[in-house]
Amino acid sequence: MARLSGIVLSLCAFLFPFLPAYAQGRDYALEAFSLRMEGQWTLAEQLLEHAIAVDSADARAYFELGRIRQLRLTDGLDRFGQVFSELTPRIKAERALLEECIRRDPAYARAHLWAGINESQLLMAYLYTPSKWVRVARISKRSIAYFQNAVALDPGMMEARAHLVSMQRFGWFFGGDRRAAWEGLRYLAEKSPGFAVYVGADMMEEDQLKPFLDSLIHAHPDDLDLLEQAALYRHGWSKAERMKAWQRVLDRDPTRIRALNSMINSADSLSGDSLYVAYIQRLAAAHRSAPALLRSMEPKMYARLYRRLGDAEKAREYTKQARALDEAMIQYNLQLPFDWLTPP
Repeated sequence: MARLSGIVLSLCAFLFPFLPAYAQGRDYALEAFSLRMEGQWTLAEQLLEHAIAVDSADARAYFELGRIRQLRLTDGLDRFGQVFSELTPRIKAERALLEECIRRDPAYARAHLWAGINESQLLMAYLYTPSKWVRVARISKRSIAYFQNAVALDPGMMEARAHLVSMQRFGWFFGGDRRAAWEGLRYLAEKSPGFAVYVGADMMEEDQLKPFLDSLIHAHPDDLDLLEQAALYRHGWSKAERMKAWQRVLDRDPTRIRALNSMINSADSLSGDSLYVAYIQRLAAAHRSAPALLRSMEPKMYARLYRRLGDAEKAREYTKQARALDEAMIQYNLQLPFDWLTPP
């Protein structure tokens, strides 16, 4: 009996490496996310492609690969003519991954969110291609449906609500509903004022936006997302006034990455080199223990500074440092806590 047990254990040990990864408890999606956050985009993609090729991937692995492809959508595209010839096939390939994720796990709300973003990207590509305009309304309706699914599955997902409002605001021609968009904006104003500003800035004229922002700030004086967004979008503010608003945020949270990033951009536009460097140093301190993707922002900022000062050699040096931290050198949206920073 003991001998038989030994044979069984030996056989299991031999077969274990060949079992599907999900049977072994390996989380490919989380591993790939960790690689991506450390700037190793290619390794992350290869890991997920391997999992899919050997049929070891769960729904979240398809989701993470689709998300990586979405974030790298425009890699290597630098000419307008490439929009339809190269960008559109990339978008459709990403769509197939997200659709497979949804097929495997229909209740995964975040997959519906990213599928909606994917369709909105396809919509933008088609808008630059007149021969495809006839398809625009259908694509817009698909995008809206995905965002509605995400909200239905997770009513607290404010990012999905914000994207839904952004699509609905275009009106009937794009399959939208402006009345529903305004209702959605009012909901965001109550529950997530930062997203309300992000969306409302594109829906309102200047004479509407100012009182809207004033009322939000009065109702939510301590909401840091709101204060940052108001400083970013408030028409009529000078650069100095915007910097005061971001400084107000930093007084409450000195490590606030978005406010620091905005201060650097304002210092750059004001040609205040010493101020620019001071805020890069504060940004570096805030990112000291952060993943490589965020730490790469410091050398990126220095590279931009030295390009502006005409020192090409130092600009190349800092660009090389940034690329060592972030292989893909993605330009990230740091305005709000979007889903790309959240593990799958």
